[in-house]
Amino acid sequence: PAVNSSMAVGVLADLSSSGAEIFVVTEEVRVVSQIIPQASSGASIAVTLPMTEEEAVLLAAGQLTLPSISLFSSGTFNNSNATVYVAVAVLSSSLWIPPARPWNSSSVPGGTNSNQSPPPLADKVGQLQSDVITVVTVGEGIGFVDIGFPASTTAPVNATPSINFTIYCPPRSLAQKTFFCNDTGYLERVQCSGLASVVRGTCPKLQQACAALDLTSMTVAKDNLCQTVVQNSSSGEAGLLCRCGLGEGLNVPGSSMIAAGVVLDLGTSGLSKTFQASYALGDGYAASKAA
Repeated sequence: PAVNSSMAVGVLADLSSSGAEIFVVTEEVRVVSQIIPQASSGASIAVTLPMTEEEAVLLAAGQLTLPSISLFSSGTFNNSNATVYVAVAVLSSSLWIPPARPWNSSSVPGGTNSNQSPPPLADKVGQLQSDVITVVTVGEGIGFVDIGFPASTTAPVNATPSINFTIYCPPRSLAQKTFFCNDTGYLERVQCSGLASVVRGTCPKLQQACAALDLTSMTVAKDNLCQTVVQNSSSGEAGLLCRCGLGEGLNVPGSSMIAAGVVLDLGTSGLSKTFQASYALGDGYAASKAA
């Protein structure tokens, strides 16, 4: 699988260099490259993924959904007849086998070095949930790329019960209070301020999110150029829209590139401070009464 991923990068580099237009569909890879006219500033340019004749019939009958790709023009081109070369590769998630990663606190936001056993969901953070879509452009004027993943093109996420917690800060305490979410390994921290307070929250849950990917290491890219937008398709099917910037290209002058997919991520924890006493830290009388 690692060789296949490397081969895909090599193919995209060759295409970007030569400007060849191709159309390829296999069980694990789809590749399309073409020269398309630039659009006015803010306008989108749709790129149609290649498909077999059988897939085209299923798509027309509403029995098949594919990711969508749209390039958005920044309007920064000098020629009204300007064109841009676009190469798109869709790699099956079966080709994506990241390196083995021993569980540790650094892999989970909010984690800590503790003696607690690694929770089963912790290693799922960053796990790929879709095929990998790589977009390479050669030429100026493309600002960003929208990649739509209908729900049927991503792995199902098993819903888990929410874990609620309550953290108490007693009067005059400046200690840091913590709560360990044993389903994901997330550690919630609350800094007491000296005032009596009760903080309630819900542990963050695993959710699907867009991410820029590194095709060489087969991991989430360090510089995430993608943001997640929840969308509904025309058929009413929920899905994710990934809005991605374009990064460095493949050693081809004027080229830019982004590889993106849907991964598992931890959502945010909802915190609410439901009560806070009105007395000050130095008010010993009020503090003793509240205690």
